[in-house]
Amino acid sequence: EGSSRPGFFRGVATVCTKLFNIIEPTHVYFGQKDAMQCAVIRRLIEDFNIPVEQVVVPTVREEDGLAMSSRNVYLNTEERAAAPVVYQSLQAGVQAYVEARG
Repeated sequence: EGSSRPGFFRGVATVCTKLFNIIEPTHVYFGQKDAMQCAVIRRLIEDFNIPVEQVVVPTVREEDGLAMSSRNVYLNTEERAAAPVVYQSLQAGVQAYVEARG
């Protein structure tokens, strides 16, 4: 993901470091859907010994399964209609696996 958005995670790390230093929170909450961002923040907290607990929270979804995100506004009508298929397919795969293990 970093290659498609060069410098993005460096920016995330910089902004979060500044915010953590100014606010001094005891806990920070990040959505599970942003797994790479969660990993960057976890490493940042560890590497710089920042006294904060990172809590990864479940992804909140639209009724059709699409993860809620401010970035969804960039999807055109066709993309928006197709986007939930990814999550629905993953859920179908999980269900098939569970049933096969029965």
